[in-house]
Amino acid sequence: MRRPVEDYDPSDAPYANAGLLHEAGIKFCFRSDTASNSRNVPLEAAMAVAYGLPADIALRCVTLTSAEILGVSKHVGSLTVGKSANVILTDGSPLQATTHIKGILIQGKPYQPESRQTRLYEKYRARLNPP
Repeated sequence: MRRPVEDYDPSDAPYANAGLLHEAGIKFCFRSDTASNSRNVPLEAAMAVAYGLPADIALRCVTLTSAEILGVSKHVGSLTVGKSANVILTDGSPLQATTHIKGILIQGKPYQPESRQTRLYEKYRARLNPP
């Protein structure tokens, strides 16, 4: 999600490079510069899909391939017996910005997908429909 590094790079290089790496058989994953920007990783994967990376490969790069590169794939990265059961339940593709998270399992324990932002959303949404 940044501009090309070199002046001679094509303008779509940041988005198309993932597809080129996949075609070349090179293992890669998506990353964020900081923990606070980690929310953008699915969007970056989706942009790569728009520029030629297959959607199933993009999702794998966000999950299992990332775990493989970090050396933790024995514990996380896929839904496999014996691994940590961290799962999100969505109403669409996890790579789409319009998808809503409906449920969360962390190590097999269910959690409500709630945050300060969702609580504020509900609070101010209620003001639109007074009793």
